[in-house]
Amino acid sequence: MSLCVLGSGSGGNCSALALSRKGRRRPDVTLIDCGLSIKQTAKRMEAVGLKLGDVKQVLVTHFDSDHFKQVWIRRAEQRDWRIRFHINHWHLANRAGAPEVEHEPFDDDGPFELEDGCVVYPIRLDHDTNGTVGYRVEAGGRRLGFATDLGRVPDRLLDEFANIDLLALESNYCPQMQMDSPRPVYLKRRIMGGRGHLSNQESLEAVKLIADQSERLERIVLLHLSRQCNSPGKILSLYAQFPELSRKLVLSNQDRPTEWVHLKCEGNGTGRAGGRPVATGRKAAPVIEAERAQLGLWEG
Repeated sequence: MSLCVLGSGSGGNCSALALSRKGRRRPDVTLIDCGLSIKQTAKRMEAVGLKLGDVKQVLVTHFDSDHFKQVWIRRAEQRDWRIRFHINHWHLANRAGAPEVEHEPFDDDGPFELEDGCVVYPIRLDHDTNGTVGYRVEAGGRRLGFATDLGRVPDRLLDEFANIDLLALESNYCPQMQMDSPRPVYLKRRIMGGRGHLSNQESLEAVKLIADQSERLERIVLLHLSRQCNSPGKILSLYAQFPELSRKLVLSNQDRPTEWVHLKCEGNGTGRAGGRPVATGRKAAPVIEAERAQLGLWEG
């Protein structure tokens, strides 16, 4: 199981979750959100060794325009992709045109199977009026926790993210930069009011709690960094007090993919755990080509 954040921020969010198994030339890819243009998504996938043809389905956190663009409906129809979303977002999915393609809403009754041997546990979270959904993904004995666009971190999320191997969590803004920004007061209140986004400090506190109950946590990917009200330097200065966490960091970027984060699944020889230290948005393609050559994750 491998994760690459193709882009994250208010300009568009999309991550690639790749599952590779022995005997398969290409990975099966699930896109978590489709908030980038098709052209940009294809370009960034190619930069990290993937193709749009590898995509099998889309897993939607919520239907804000920076997380799902309606243009993807036609592409999903052309490629026979499934679109997975929470049943509470049905009216938003309907507005976006999702019922026109193969779709599978889910609810809170329990986990669902994303692919053979890959199970997803959805976690409803507060965000604006309609909420969002976090995910715990399990495959091959490894666990990924993924949550973005949440105004607060509820106890249920902490419980669901216990004993994970990889954490992807929002770290949206620096409070001082937010207050000093020229943004209107109503927007600042929305973002900082408990149903908007997580600040760097709020995110760090959650990371510490999750790390304390996850002995095998290997990497921490920070999502949805604001370009106007945040910076890598602000985040790294906070984490400097916690070197055991800072060396696990990968910072997502609005304009380019992160490095791959690989988790070697128990029993099927998929990928590699661990990787390089802090990534602050450098170009990903040379890193990926080197890792593909070394690991033989997929061919072609």
